[in-house]
Amino acid sequence: MKLKSILKCGALALVCAATFVGSFSVVGVKAEGNDYDAKPDEYYSYVQKFTNIDQVNNAFHAWYRENALGSAKAEKVETDLASAETHWAIEDGVLYRINDVKKDSDSGRYETNQVAILTFTKEAYLNFELSVDVRRGGNGFWPVVGIRQLEEGKYHLDDGAGVFVQESGIVTLWGDPDVQGPHELAPLDGFDSTQWHNLQIRLRGNELKVSVDNMPWAEKTLREDFYETGYVSLISVNNESAFRNFRIKALPEPERAETKDFQPVPEADSDDALSRLAGEVRPKEDLFEREPEQISPGIPSDSTGTSGGKTGGGCKGAAGGNALFLLLPFLARITGKNRRRNV
Repeated sequence: MKLKSILKCGALALVCAATFVGSFSVVGVKAEGNDYDAKPDEYYSYVQKFTNIDQVNNAFHAWYRENALGSAKAEKVETDLASAETHWAIEDGVLYRINDVKKDSDSGRYETNQVAILTFTKEAYLNFELSVDVRRGGNGFWPVVGIRQLEEGKYHLDDGAGVFVQESGIVTLWGDPDVQGPHELAPLDGFDSTQWHNLQIRLRGNELKVSVDNMPWAEKTLREDFYETGYVSLISVNNESAFRNFRIKALPEPERAETKDFQPVPEADSDDALSRLAGEVRPKEDLFEREPEQISPGIPSDSTGTSGGKTGGGCKGAAGGNALFLLLPFLARITGKNRRRNV
């Protein structure tokens, strides 16, 4: 008896252990399959590593705004970080914002007017998924990703919207009058703006999702007015920001809920519905007797049955009346069911 009890306890322990291990592995699989996990370059349709200056200037157009809402000056990306001719330069696979990180002379605070913009002009996007590494640097405000901008070189509060992470670690959306804001989507614990962070943005329809360092998505439903194709930009709002590993791909239109088909009443499901209502099974052609064709003298008929002198075939008075009489209970039953359906 003791041995049987021991064997039973041992079997139960094995079952529990197997259940626990199975549950743990399932959770592990789910964790590895999250759609905000890092994806290889092959997943995206366009990848920019910021190593070839000609390729960068071919795909991106550089702009600078001394006043965020004022006029923009066209520039080019350079390879010299000390260049005074531009506000964008690349080195060792990193795109840097350079020059004119200014402070207000009276308050000593950094201004938000000086904006360097790099618009990706190779393609415009309605629905897309994007991944880029960003670093704020030690001074100034934010590195921003502009989305759905109708014109290149525009500030994100004037055209489209911008996604960024504040110095305190708050994921933020801020945009033009169709977006408004700032919308603070989610706070991040232990965020260090001076270090590199991966920013993922997914926009399908008007559902925006943002992930930082492969953390669960922060989500925002945008207004219908914002559903339009536009450019994506890398924007430096008066700071020493840097970007690397820009990757993007277009996404298909989101699926929309299909309207349910109207369910026919049972009596209308089969070909002999009218016959059954009449209480007998007869061929459908017997329900409607066709009148012989009558053609007025001197008026030719045409093959379509639409000549002016033709009365055309139709139901005889008696047969037509009988058919209508047969239809009345059928229509009454449908009407009654529709009423019950609408109550």
